[in-house]
Amino acid sequence: MLKRFFNLVLVLVLGVFLTACGGSQGPSTAVIERAIALTVETSQQSLAQQLRLEAPRAKDLGVSQVRVEETAVEPIEGGSAYHLKGRYKLTYPQSDRQVTQEDLPFELRLKPQRFGEGGAGGSWQLGRGMAIGLGS
Repeated sequence: MLKRFFNLVLVLVLGVFLTACGGSQGPSTAVIERAIALTVETSQQSLAQQLRLEAPRAKDLGVSQVRVEETAVEPIEGGSAYHLKGRYKLTYPQSDRQVTQEDLPFELRLKPQRFGEGGAGGSWQLGRGMAIGLGS
């Protein structure tokens, strides 16, 4: 009986230890919001150049209400990346007013960097092949 108890305790301790030492738990909402803002900024800059307009900067874009609807871990460039799909709300300045668009789709690939491996305080690399809904 005592041996069984110690085995159970050992299994629980190992389970907690392995979970704590496991890889990244995925990007935080703040990281996803920043990735969306950077992607929107990049796509808006390209469009603004063609139209000879000034594009909003990522720091001026308000990304909120991020809902991740699908998450997959997939191999990418010698590691793995999180492939995320979902929806978000975007607020940005336009002329003399704020424009808000809700329920816009996004698709991102975020790869944790080796130093820190993502997670809390880690850094993330935004992958290619991203799609961001900008509304109409």
